[in-house]
Amino acid sequence: ASYYVSGLFKNLLQAETTTKSPQLSTHHHKSLEMNQKYFCKPPHLHCVASSNGWIVCVMDVVADSSSSDNVVLRIASRWNVRRSSSAQEDMLVSIPSSSDIIRHVFIDPTGHHVLLSSINGHLYHLHSSYNQVHLLPTRCFSHSSFVTSVAWDRERGTEMSTKKILLGTSNGCIYEYSITVSANTTTTTTRSTMLHFCFLVHGFMGNPKEMSYIESALTKASTRRTLIDDGKGSNQKFFFHSATCNTDNTYDGIANGGTRLADEIKSYIKSSTRSHFMEDRKDQYLSEMGEQSNGAIVQNVTISFVGNSLGGLYSRYAIAKLAEHSKRIDNGFILYEKNPCQPDQMIVIRVFFNVFATTACPHLGVHRHTYMLVPQFLETVMAHVLSDTGRDLFRLTGLVREMTLSPQYLDVLRSFRRRIAYANAHNTDFQVPTNTAAFLCKHSRYPHTFVEEENKDDTTTTTSWMAGTFYTKKVESDLYEIIHKYSSLENPMDKEGTDQLELSLALDSLGWKKVFVDVRDLLPLSIPIPFVKEPKLVNHYQKEKSEGGLGTMESRQIIPFVSSSNRISFPNGHTTMVANSKSDFVAWLNSNGRIIMNQFAAELVNDMLSWSPE
Repeated sequence: ASYYVSGLFKNLLQAETTTKSPQLSTHHHKSLEMNQKYFCKPPHLHCVASSNGWIVCVMDVVADSSSSDNVVLRIASRWNVRRSSSAQEDMLVSIPSSSDIIRHVFIDPTGHHVLLSSINGHLYHLHSSYNQVHLLPTRCFSHSSFVTSVAWDRERGTEMSTKKILLGTSNGCIYEYSITVSANTTTTTTRSTMLHFCFLVHGFMGNPKEMSYIESALTKASTRRTLIDDGKGSNQKFFFHSATCNTDNTYDGIANGGTRLADEIKSYIKSSTRSHFMEDRKDQYLSEMGEQSNGAIVQNVTISFVGNSLGGLYSRYAIAKLAEHSKRIDNGFILYEKNPCQPDQMIVIRVFFNVFATTACPHLGVHRHTYMLVPQFLETVMAHVLSDTGRDLFRLTGLVREMTLSPQYLDVLRSFRRRIAYANAHNTDFQVPTNTAAFLCKHSRYPHTFVEEENKDDTTTTTSWMAGTFYTKKVESDLYEIIHKYSSLENPMDKEGTDQLELSLALDSLGWKKVFVDVRDLLPLSIPIPFVKEPKLVNHYQKEKSEGGLGTMESRQIIPFVSSSNRISFPNGHTTMVANSKSDFVAWLNSNGRIIMNQFAAELVNDMLSWSPE
């Protein structure tokens, strides 16, 4: 609909007879003829907003009501329906460029801050005390995008400052922004580039090449996200690093390997952050940490892990050491590095725990978790053959138990925003069987919630290599309360059973995503056994759901579904699942596992990007 200029707008074209009438500057009057009829048309559906008694609208002034071309003037009008007649009731301002087609108008809860978003990507700010709009800097925004949504801070926003707000853009990006008004100026701040570090940690007798396919898959996934987001990479930067400190040096125990890893992580984060500042000297963001870092520059980074096999235990040990020897903050720690662009200035690196993922990691050790049960004395022999690391894994030392029950290690692992464990199912992993990789226990009643996989048509489906996915709920209760609540009273437990239960429940209570992988179709040898039926998790879930069930299973109930098999398979799942590429021949042998790692990488990148300061 179009409206004839009357009332408020008619006053614009008349002589200035009252101070209460809204005014436009003289040069805008020149484009309006006194005897001409003008029509006001909203340029877009979302060009009216109201809040706290204020009403704001953007209108195009045109001479022909049937056309949107040849706009004479583009104006923004705001008035307050609650104020007394003695106050300034009306305000009318012009948009500087008539070519800026306004698509969205936003007003904050206080009614004092108005944002006008144009299709050209410009963002204007109009304050209740101003008589003109101000163009805001948006150099951090990606090209060919404009603001389509705003999340205001309802609790802390004031008349003079919006505090931190979130701006959503037409290409799906979200930016942190703030606007502060003082005298006749508007100042803005945007969050600096977020650095996401992901460390890939190989296993026993491994080398960095072992994780090379995962690294390439993660790099491709992050690049793809950057392209899809059309410039989001300007505010999100990834660093994928395959650890080298334990190359050909995995026999001297978890503690030594984890300590070396912690040192490498710290060195890599510092050097990469320093390089980032040298490449982008103009991004000098002042500290918000008060007197402790006065005059310093603060850089927020996140840290994630992909620990394969023994590498998962190395990673669990390393994060505890990093936290122990650094200044702690909520869900992270602080590192310090000199600013290469200004040597007398420090960079305060705030490291936040993000995603902790493991693939076929022996979280419970391998004592009583071998591919085939062997006598105790044979385990002892094997442990000594594998030196200090073997003694740790076969539980001849107390390190695995300490790392699982001690707050020194458990609290740091709990600080990660998300924890993920991939485990091979159906007896396909010779080195790390299912129960220790997914810390299942036949005495545990801890609930696991089954997750339906959905395709693009929103219909339930199951990827051929995925046996099932579960979530465990994060619980903050005391460990002994958890043990009392979720232990099975049906089967009597010996000392070893109690030990396994405690370790299993301690890890489950942190909250995990557990993915059980079925690689039998991807192995070089897998022969079906005639007339042998195999229970499937998805069938069990669908049956329970049809009967009104909640879709949860206890830890002990999952074991029969993931340990049974109706095939005789070559148990090479340990390297196949991660597409292990430690040599050319091994890469060829495990190439079928790439399909698993491609999906793993895409989901991990999405998880890493979902981190937020809140």
